[in-house]
Amino acid sequence: LQKTDNPTRKLKERKTEITSTNHPKLFEGLRELRHIIAHSENVHHYQIFTQKSLYEMCQYFPTSPKQLRTINGMGKVRVKKYGKEIIEIILKYLDKNNIESSFTSENFNQSKTLTKPKKSKKGETKQISYNLFKNGMSIIEIAKERGLVTGTIETHLSQYILTGDIKVEDIMPKEKHVELKKIMKTAKFESFNELKSKIDDKFTYGEMRMVSMELELNRQNE
Repeated sequence: LQKTDNPTRKLKERKTEITSTNHPKLFEGLRELRHIIAHSENVHHYQIFTQKSLYEMCQYFPTSPKQLRTINGMGKVRVKKYGKEIIEIILKYLDKNNIESSFTSENFNQSKTLTKPKKSKKGETKQISYNLFKNGMSIIEIAKERGLVTGTIETHLSQYILTGDIKVEDIMPKEKHVELKKIMKTAKFESFNELKSKIDDKFTYGEMRMVSMELELNRQNE
């Protein structure tokens, strides 16, 4: 008994996980998502993802299912069930704040420390994607060229739909565009997450965002 150390002190010494964030708005957005899902599934919040997972998401900005799998506690099942919604929130935050994720699974697994994400001048990263698109590159090609996910490129280009510089039909197949536009004009929804749950999986969040921009442009021109 005399040789037994204080177990509480030992736990504190071993605890090196992230317990704070420099991105409170992203933190709150992800925490709200967790609350909504937990409430709808009638389970505890930690069963969706843990607080440690939440902090790591805000530290490393995973923007693909593969990257999300490297986050503490985010296994295959959780990523499959909740990954799309988590990634959408992260992508929106990065785009709104002009931050490009420098996340690589190799770096993360080796040291759990990444270089601070490079912050571009406001509007610069969107302009780069736009210029590449105008030069004839597809969204997939732009994403590969820039080392980003296609969802980020779709978000960049959607901004130019609102200004009229790009038309949705330049990006989406005509039939798919017409179908999604009809759905979004008639369906009632408060978020893309809600709309996604009501429609076919063939429509991505990026496509919904682009058509939303087109509808907003039409309203402005009425």
